[in-house]
Amino acid sequence: MDRDSLGSSGSGGKGAWEEEYSAHPVPPFSIDSPVIQHLLASWTADGQKLRYVSLWLTVLVSDKPVPNTFPSGLQLVGLKTEIKDGFLTLIVPMLRQRHPGNKMMVHTRRER
Repeated sequence: MDRDSLGSSGSGGKGAWEEEYSAHPVPPFSIDSPVIQHLLASWTADGQKLRYVSLWLTVLVSDKPVPNTFPSGLQLVGLKTEIKDGFLTLIVPMLRQRHPGNKMMVHTRRER
């Protein structure tokens, strides 16, 4: 079965990573909305992964400065295509809106 991977700046790995340039509108809800929580819960049932990614996203979309020691990248592997698309159309626009002056890179690749 084919799967997708999604990585932000600082991610690496095998395979042909392609940068995502698509610009989607920022959704009319926040990172803690039921829509985003459903997307994350559909991605994994692992509570530790959910807490880590939720915290990572919350820090990045908050109005507070991001700590210097904060992990600059996130890599999600083995995503179903619809989950990857949800991240790209819902979460990435929120991150890009919050950090417009920074070069935020998002890469995807197909896995087999």
